Amino acid sequence: MIRYKQLVIAGVLLLLPSGFVFKTLVFTPLTGIFAGSGTSGAAWAAGLFVAATALWAGLQRDAVAYPPVAAFTASLPLSRGSLVHRDLAVFSLASSPLLLLIMAAFVAARPWYSPGQSMLALMGILLASYVAQLAAARSMFVWAAAAILSAAAIGALKSGPVLALLTGLNALLLWRVPQGAPWRAGDYRRSRRATTTRQTPPIGWIGLHWRSLYQATQGAYRLTLFTTIALTALATVALHTGADKPMRNCGLLLVHGALITGLYGMGFATLFKNQSAYDALLQSLPAGRLRRSVDMILAVELPAVGLVALLAVSSLALGAGPRIAAVALAVTVALCSVQYLIYRYSPRHTVAASLVVGIVAIVIPLQMAPCLGIQP
Repeated sequence: MIRYKQLVIAGVLLLLPSGFVFKTLVFTPLTGIFAGSGTSGAAWAAGLFVAATALWAGLQRDAVAYPPVAAFTASLPLSRGSLVHRDLAVFSLASSPLLLLIMAAFVAARPWYSPGQSMLALMGILLASYVAQLAAARSMFVWAAAAILSAAAIGALKSGPVLALLTGLNALLLWRVPQGAPWRAGDYRRSRRATTTRQTPPIGWIGLHWRSLYQATQGAYRLTLFTTIALTALATVALHTGADKPMRNCGLLLVHGALITGLYGMGFATLFKNQSAYDALLQSLPAGRLRRSVDMILAVELPAVGLVALLAVSSLALGAGPRIAAVALAVTVALCSVQYLIYRYSPRHTVAASLVVGIVAIVIPLQMAPCLGIQP
């Protein structure tokens, strides 16, 4: 399983320079779910929260839902209830930071004038998040979509009977989520394009790395794309809310670049693990190590550079200035190379090392911003 505790701590520390943005875009909308009458903002917040839990569970799908012993576990005389309880215990631990966040929002909303309805809303959203996590881990996206829609309905509707009905519906969905097939786990690739009868043109190192990343059984790299697109959308909204604050926008771009490169950097672990099986063959090929390294960095981090460049262009459109965009792009490109070095030479301390490098990549440019002509 991904070392999510260190990753969450890293994300929280990287978000500290933009704490106001986190409060405005994440925490305040979540408190609005329990604050009173239903609004469209509360519906969006509830739905996006459940979607975030589903994405978080999907990143660890292979380790949580389809471990190597899944086939053996499926042969045991375990009841459906036992399997559901096992999965709920695992997901409670894996998603504990997100679950604690929604509970903190419930307490911060101070819904004591209507505790019954607010408690029903909290229970319904928690049940919907578990349904979405189980469905995402078992590749049953229709069930995950149903859970997200029910959470949005809970945020929009504050009638007591309706909340009780939606909470009961989520409990029923949680009980009836189909079990995953054990043979889909483990060592078998599920790509439909892995083999073909027609002759295909030769591909370079970047193409080989992309195939290895996008055909991986756990699918973590593919799901990272959706997560980073959501982060980029949130950062774009934050730029619109503070277009007249150059230093704040510079910090936002730097935090975005550090988070994006860190998330995509996990693809290096997949590539290095795959290459360890045939390292002797790679050494015998007529291709230098420098070229292979550069191609690997391009294959893994190219989406990150593209998203940061898109956000930088958005900042230019809002009048943030070309220097802020240039600093963000330069730091992002440097972080891409550093991520490669971390995963190559320190594979056991990747999260801690990425945390330290990310903080340094945020703090130092912000301290040097006045020297670069970026005004507070």
